[in-house]
Amino acid sequence: MSKVVAQKPVKPAVADVQDYWTTPVNEYIKVVDAPVTLDKALNLVQDILGTGEAQEAPQCKHGHMRWREGEKNGRAWGGYQCNQMNAGGIKSDCPPIWYNIGSDGKWHPQKAKV
Repeated sequence: MSKVVAQKPVKPAVADVQDYWTTPVNEYIKVVDAPVTLDKALNLVQDILGTGEAQEAPQCKHGHMRWREGEKNGRAWGGYQCNQMNAGGIKSDCPPIWYNIGSDGKWHPQKAKV
């Protein structure tokens, strides 16, 4: 019976550090079995990326706002702005929703200054 049943190939051991520039092709750092269901697949992607549920962009009177980010004077800035802002020379009166980068490296809504 052992001659009929195909032997499973042995998976390589998981290494702690791997240099992708010098590692030959087909030598894996992690070997993950394919997920069986869509829910398991989504959970696997969420675990790998470390993200939660996607959130819908806030809306103003013109529709969904657009996320913009950049850097000024060495500090990162980000926030949602109206899609009509500076569109065709027309300045929107919709206030932007500003965000700050937290100590965890993620964007968080800016707290109101009192």
